[in-house]
Amino acid sequence: MALGEAASLLLEGQNAIPAKLEAAGYAFQHRDINEALQDILRHA
Repeated sequence: MALGEAASLLLEGQNAIPAKLEAAGYAFQHRDINEALQDILRHA
């Protein structure tokens, strides 16, 4: 595959944990992209 690791990241995603934001008290509205997209589609 031409993209190598970048293709894997694109297709499988990156499991990043926003530890600094959470430690600072930031509250995310959605836990993950699927939940966010479902919310968008419900209100479309």
